[in-house]
Amino acid sequence: MNNLNLNKQSPHQLALKVITILPPRTQDIVRKRFGLDNNIPRTLESVGQDYKITRERIRQIIEASLKTIKKQPVLKMAEVFMKQAEQVLKQSGGVEENVELVEKINKLFKKAGGNLSAIRFLLSLNSNFVFKEENNLYHSFWHFSKISKDSLYKNVQDIEKYFKKRDSLSDSMGYEYSYVSKEAVKWVNDNKEVIDCKITKR
Repeated sequence: MNNLNLNKQSPHQLALKVITILPPRTQDIVRKRFGLDNNIPRTLESVGQDYKITRERIRQIIEASLKTIKKQPVLKMAEVFMKQAEQVLKQSGGVEENVELVEKINKLFKKAGGNLSAIRFLLSLNSNFVFKEENNLYHSFWHFSKISKDSLYKNVQDIEKYFKKRDSLSDSMGYEYSYVSKEAVKWVNDNKEVIDCKITKR
């Protein structure tokens, strides 16, 4: 990728600038929730305790804040960052495990002091991105909004069936399923689908 002049502005600097349109108290809530000050995101409940309000109220404030920022011209200052992030996700096939994607993007801005929490915050402002929380089956991951959840999970199931048929899980290959992503992606590419199977827990 090209080295951008905007690398002078780190994701952390961009994040702090875009939240300036919010009221001071709301800015503080956003900073704590996403960990913009210390790179340590806090739970809804923890932030709520600081203000003596419920976790649900904090969730509502965060949701409303993101919607407000998305509608404001201030977000244009992050356009180059967003394009870079979209290119990274595109190169991953439109789907990438959360930590992997954030670290890949962070490498682009390393010299400018890229901040992992700030990157995730900025990604949450991009309408082309969808974030899925971790559950019993999948690690947390990002995907393009144009890729439906049903299609996404169906592809994962197809990959699992493929490896089960070949008996190529850990018993026969000698390593865990989560490390066969390259072979899985090759199989998906051969079948005209693209997905990174590292989002599946094993």
